[in-house]
Amino acid sequence: MEWRRGVSLAGIYNIVTKREYEGKKLCQNMLEELIPMVNSENVFATTRKPSMAHILSKFEFSKEGKTYKKDLNVFVLNNKKEE
Repeated sequence: MEWRRGVSLAGIYNIVTKREYEGKKLCQNMLEELIPMVNSENVFATTRKPSMAHILSKFEFSKEGKTYKKDLNVFVLNNKKEE
C-alpha cells in the first residue's frame, strides 16, 4: 500500500476485552457500528492477538508491513479507492 500526502487516515487503538467477555463478539459488534462511520477514510489498526486479526479480516482489513517486536501487526482498511 502506498501512502500519499493528503490521505485521510483513522486509527483504532486499544480495544480491550476482559477475559470473561471474550468470545461474545463485542469487538465485532463494535466494528460493525464503527466501520460505516469511517467508510470514506483509510483506517488502520494494530494487534498482537490472532483472534483480533481474524476479526479485522472479516471487515476487509489487510495485514501490512513486517511484524514488529515478534507479535505486533498493522492492519489497514483501504476505503479510499483510487479512481
